[in-house]
Amino acid sequence: MSQAGRMHLRVPLIVAMSIVYNVEIAQKSQQKNE
Repeated sequence: MSQAGRMHLRVPLIVAMSIVYNVEIAQKSQQKNE
């Protein structure tokens, strides 16, 4: 039960971090293009 709760909290955290990571890459690529 506790492990399921941890996974439920961990998944959104991983998704949020991946989004931030992708946004940073997008910003860097835009700066290179400009």
